[in-house]
Amino acid sequence: FGQVYFIRSIANQQCEKYMSPLQFNICKQIKEDHIQLAQDLVFKKEQISLNQRYALASQILMLRQSQKSECEDQPQPLAPGVCQVISDDLFTEEQSFRKESTKEQRFTTILTMQGLRAIINAQCTDKPKPTSEDVCLQINQDLINFEQKASEVRTQVERFTVLVSAYSIRVFAKDSCSKLPQPSSKQVCQLIEYDLKNLYEQIAFEYEAKTPEERLMSLVYIQTLGLIGKQGCSGEPLPFPDKVCSIIKEDLGKEIDIYEESYSTKKPIERLPILSTFQALSQICLLYTSD
Repeated sequence: FGQVYFIRSIANQQCEKYMSPLQFNICKQIKEDHIQLAQDLVFKKEQISLNQRYALASQILMLRQSQKSECEDQPQPLAPGVCQVISDDLFTEEQSFRKESTKEQRFTTILTMQGLRAIINAQCTDKPKPTSEDVCLQINQDLINFEQKASEVRTQVERFTVLVSAYSIRVFAKDSCSKLPQPSSKQVCQLIEYDLKNLYEQIAFEYEAKTPEERLMSLVYIQTLGLIGKQGCSGEPLPFPDKVCSIIKEDLGKEIDIYEESYSTKKPIERLPILSTFQALSQICLLYTSD
């Protein structure tokens, strides 16, 4: 069903006419599925691990969001018992965070806490409390340490990986702690700008040598670095040069042609990667180009 939801969401974003709601029998099945999964989460909570419960809660969220956006029958708020299980897991993860000895271990826990908080915020009547002050202090220290590491690594790829971790921590701290994290250092912001400039030059150079799908990875790097800079640095990220904007629009046109040509030769599931590339290019086009 995730593939159906993905295709419908792209159609509703990109096409002039909204798709009709899903058929009643499909909506009925979606509703029954998330109710069954919610029951499993409550009644089997002692038999399955926290990670398995988190996976179940994530599936419930996706199905409920699908029902909300695609069906006429809207879901009721999650039952208090289900929300309590998720809230208990959030508390357990906060306790685990305090015991972990490295920033890498704590980062994994932050991601789980972030996911659990998002589910509670989206589906439960009672919202989660702010993260404890001592945990937030450690989160902010980890953010500083990750950004310090980003300024020390030698390659652009290594730096990007570390900066993505720092970005996730910064977003979590902004959303769940009572005090905002400090801005990124001047050195980190200069490195982000330096990497963006290099990527702009790289993607223009790649134009003759790579396919739209291959160039998309460079565009995703650019998009992500822009978001990282926007979160931690003052001012807007560097605008896309005209040459890069022209490439994005040309690639978008090619992907539409490829999708239309594949209609008679490929199955829907085989066309999904083309649709994914089209969606990503379209989003970048909307965010970063002027027309």
